[in-house]
Amino acid sequence: MGMLRRVLAVVAALAVVAGCSSIRLAYNYADDYVYHTLDQAFGLDDTQQTRVSASLRDVHAWHRSTQLDLYRESLVLARDRLAGDPTPADVEEFLARVRSHTRVLTEQAARPLAQLLISLRPEQLTRIEEQFARDADRFVREARKETHEDRLKRRVGRVEESYRFWLGRLSEAQLARVRTLWQDRTNHHETAYAERQARQAVMLTLVRDLATTQPPIEEAEQRVKATAILLEASQDPTRRAYFEKLGEDSARMISDVLVLRSEAQRRALDRRLAGLAEDLVALANRGRPGQAVAAEAEPKR
Repeated sequence: MGMLRRVLAVVAALAVVAGCSSIRLAYNYADDYVYHTLDQAFGLDDTQQTRVSASLRDVHAWHRSTQLDLYRESLVLARDRLAGDPTPADVEEFLARVRSHTRVLTEQAARPLAQLLISLRPEQLTRIEEQFARDADRFVREARKETHEDRLKRRVGRVEESYRFWLGRLSEAQLARVRTLWQDRTNHHETAYAERQARQAVMLTLVRDLATTQPPIEEAEQRVKATAILLEASQDPTRRAYFEKLGEDSARMISDVLVLRSEAQRRALDRRLAGLAEDLVALANRGRPGQAVAAEAEPKR
């Protein structure tokens, strides 16, 4: 589940820092990325490597043939809304559609992930536990080096970089709106760390239980799906309320930034969205009989 979210984040990040051809290339190799991430996390043996590679190819083919057209429809709807000044409700509706798309992908990937987890050996469990511990230690060490002002500057810079791809350089008024979102959230880092640890504990419990008990695949698949649903929101009431409020305020911030667009920014965003829609069509067509293979495609593993 975390691995799937990570590959989706990588594709989204490429949309921020690269051109359309790179987005297509990233998608075409998404199954390779997830494969190598899982191999690095667990140290897959030969049998697991063969099974995981085949399963990922199947999920990728399913996704290309059934989901990309739906993504394009969501993008067209967003582009239409962005022709005017979107409200926070418009932003939240679009983000809800993105979460829905992600949920469908997680459902499809649940069985192959369950198959992998019930095949894990004790040393592979130790490997992922040690990796989580190292990640937590690095998170804490890096946090000690930063003040709230350092984190504020970093977050604003990250948002500005993301928006620059879609809109171009942000105005001072737009940047001020981004700063307002984070300025008073002095405890965000601690809250995010606590939530990160809680989610990792839930994931490790699932991994250990499935690897140890090795239930039938149908039961294991349902356990994976149930855990994915559990991880959609914080199970701690205080943190859940915090993140819900952050989501609402983020939607208002995005709406405000978009309302403050210059004409040049409006044209830039529309061009980017149109290009991304073209990418989705091209990527979907690669999986359809009789369609030309995209020029950027290369031989895979």
